[in-house]
Amino acid sequence: MSLRRKLLTVALLSTALLSACTLRPRYKDLVQTGGTAQLKEDQLVVLRVMDAQTGQPVKGAKVSSGESRNRLNTVSDENGQVSLKVNQALLTENPLVEVVLPKGVHGYKLQLVPSGEAPAPEGWLLYTSDAADD
Repeated sequence: MSLRRKLLTVALLSTALLSACTLRPRYKDLVQTGGTAQLKEDQLVVLRVMDAQTGQPVKGAKVSSGESRNRLNTVSDENGQVSLKVNQALLTENPLVEVVLPKGVHGYKLQLVPSGEAPAPEGWLLYTSDAADD
């Protein structure tokens, strides 16, 4: 393989990786529920992970974010729900959120589950991904 071809390959791979990162949601985007109210430490935000193609809840999706001490790790339940407690350190860091889907699911949507603390219109989508984002 020529040097020119190797450089082109590296450039294309780098671009693909960078664009995949920019397509992922950030922590603050998920916990700020569209309102202007100030978020409180330990406030609970509930999201539903849904299959982008079928609209069905995704059980077993791994949701993670942050680094070292400030780390979020959770798995969606049988209703596709994950509960996130607002963490000031993660709000400040505002890392990308990674969703690892179970086998057979190729895209996802994140939907806010309304609660007394953070009401939102039913069906409000926070983020949509397709197979290209995985």
